[in-house]
Amino acid sequence: MVDSRSEIKMKYTLTYLEDTTIICFEDNVVTVDQNLKFWEAELLKFEPWIRFQNKCNSGIQLFVNRHGCQKWYEGAHLHRDDGPAVIFQKSGVKEWWIHGIRSNK
Repeated sequence: MVDSRSEIKMKYTLTYLEDTTIICFEDNVVTVDQNLKFWEAELLKFEPWIRFQNKCNSGIQLFVNRHGCQKWYEGAHLHRDDGPAVIFQKSGVKEWWIHGIRSNK
C-alpha cells in the first residue's frame, strides 16, 4: 500500500525558561506554561504537530501546533492535573480534562 499523504516540513525553535517553553514557528510564537527542556520533541511526519514526550513518565504527552493549540494526554486520554488539558492560544479558550472526562473547572 502506498501512502499518498505529504510529509510535513515545519521549522521551529525551542527556548526554555524557568517555568515556560517558547516555540517559535516561521509565522507564530506559542508559549507553553511548563519547562519542557527534558522532554523529547518530535515533529509528526504527516500532521502539523510537535509531540513532546515526558522522558520520566512516557505516558504523558503534549501536542502543539503552530496555531497555538495545545493538547495534553496521559495515555490515550486528554488529561492534565496541573492546568487545562486543551488550550487554544489565539482564542484564549481552555478546557480541563481528567482521564478523558471533561471537567467544569
